[in-house]
Amino acid sequence: MALECAKRIESQFFSVDVIERRDGTKRIVEIGDGQVSDIIGWTAERFAQLWIDS
Repeated sequence: MALECAKRIESQFFSVDVIERRDGTKRIVEIGDGQVSDIIGWTAERFAQLWIDS
């Protein structure tokens, strides 16, 4: 689901919020463009490293 979303979004950085319903169906509920994520001054490598380190 997120991969299909990534194919359609032209931005290099965005977030996708997904929920799973009780019946197991997954739904995208929000796509963010990073403005509120405070990525100013961040490189993609630094962002990825945060996930590796956690």
